[in-house]
Amino acid sequence: MQSRLVVADEAREFLQEVLSILAVEFNVVATAADGKEALERINFHQPDAAILDYHLPKLSGLDAARYLARHPPSPPVVICSVETHPLIINTVRRAGALGYVFKTSVQRDLVRAVKIALRGRSFRSYASLGRVATATQACEEMIQTITQPMRFERRRCWRHVFGGVVELSTIPAQTLIIASTVDICRLGCFVQTRAFIPVGTQVRLKISYDENQLTAVGEVVHMLSGRGVGIKLTGVASEDEALLEVWLR
Repeated sequence: MQSRLVVADEAREFLQEVLSILAVEFNVVATAADGKEALERINFHQPDAAILDYHLPKLSGLDAARYLARHPPSPPVVICSVETHPLIINTVRRAGALGYVFKTSVQRDLVRAVKIALRGRSFRSYASLGRVATATQACEEMIQTITQPMRFERRRCWRHVFGGVVELSTIPAQTLIIASTVDICRLGCFVQTRAFIPVGTQVRLKISYDENQLTAVGEVVHMLSGRGVGIKLTGVASEDEALLEVWLR
């Protein structure tokens, strides 16, 4: 009997491509266009595995994978993404996902990734030379970069891949957004959201991660339409400064 899958991606054309790849060997019982809908479909259908886009709206694939890992029994998760940096791949692995497939490699890697995840093993795409690898085979490449933050030249400081849940409200309070962070540094963070928040808007943030919460105020200094906003932190609660340092280690 074919394994049952739930697939989530907001890009309709890419979703159709994924469905055509999977149709021969798997039974896709449901699809979703955002992370919250994906969790609803997973809870309802109880699939054998889930394939999630990393940049899903409302709730990212990263946060959905983290939620599923903390609420067993849950299906193994394979993340599809345009992101290829080893730090992001490692963050997904730590969140509980077993597979990581580059969107440019779905034709080559996706079926294999799902099969390996169904056996409880890890898989990741390689960005070069047409190779694929299990987590063990990729270890030497990963270890060289895993302890190093990525450089974010616009801020001219080290940024760290960081998937926390954010409760963001404008000042004065007009808009409330529940989203997730993509990265964080001492000066600010990038929040993944499709909401339009103009540059210069003052905001209040509550960032939660691993049962800890940081409270801060900031200003929107950068906006990518449909992707998110860059926020400069202008004040962190004194009792939370030590927590920020821990998150940056």
